[in-house]
Amino acid sequence: MVLIQQKVEGIAQALRCGFEACRGEFIARMDADDVMDARRLELQRAFLTENDDQGLVPCRVRFGGTEVGYAGHVEWVNSLMNHDAMSLRRFVEAPVAHPSVMFRRELLARHGGYREGDFPEDYELCLRWLEAGVRFGKVDEELLTWNDPPQRLSRTDARYSVEAFYAMKCLYLKDWLKTHATGREIWLWGAGRVTRRRFDGVFDLITGFIDVDEAKRGAWRDARPMHLADDLPERKKVSIIPVEKIIRELTQP
Repeated sequence: MVLIQQKVEGIAQALRCGFEACRGEFIARMDADDVMDARRLELQRAFLTENDDQGLVPCRVRFGGTEVGYAGHVEWVNSLMNHDAMSLRRFVEAPVAHPSVMFRRELLARHGGYREGDFPEDYELCLRWLEAGVRFGKVDEELLTWNDPPQRLSRTDARYSVEAFYAMKCLYLKDWLKTHATGREIWLWGAGRVTRRRFDGVFDLITGFIDVDEAKRGAWRDARPMHLADDLPERKKVSIIPVEKIIRELTQP
């Protein structure tokens, strides 16, 4: 083990510094407050060795915290067990527990590593690599305890705020929609002010809104029509973006 010391310049820079020191074929990462199983590296290395079409592999994780909402997120992440599941749901939330990943070192040169900015660096890398065609696998064992102390950056730093996550989602979602929803109308499920603000990054692609409030039937928002849930646009001609499950069904015919 080699300990590298550097001045405080942020997590993305610390990760880049660590990667520059790596010489192996595979790179694994975790956070200082997490605990991994003794078999983790062996099993993930074996997975990548046996599956040469896979570039990145996390594992299932145990939740090491008390906050119920985050425990639900961990349960959701653990349910995504293959590339298709993780790729399909990547615009819902980060589809991997990032401290649990191992990946091929060559991907850093091919697609770039963690970037610095006012956004969650791990989610941005995940979206960028998936967009580039990197396939994700998963080891079906709990090999890391993902701790959730109150002082962790994801709870205290603005780069991990809800607004920052939505801005990042919309940046990549917009490009995805332009490619996969060509020739189809795009309707946003949810017409409230908060929803419209969060999806501002894709607003120029939105045809109209779907809502459940009877009082909004026939109304317009931002020069766009509104439908209720019992009067959905014809499914074959549209793509619907749900508020909480953004990309569900978008790849279905």
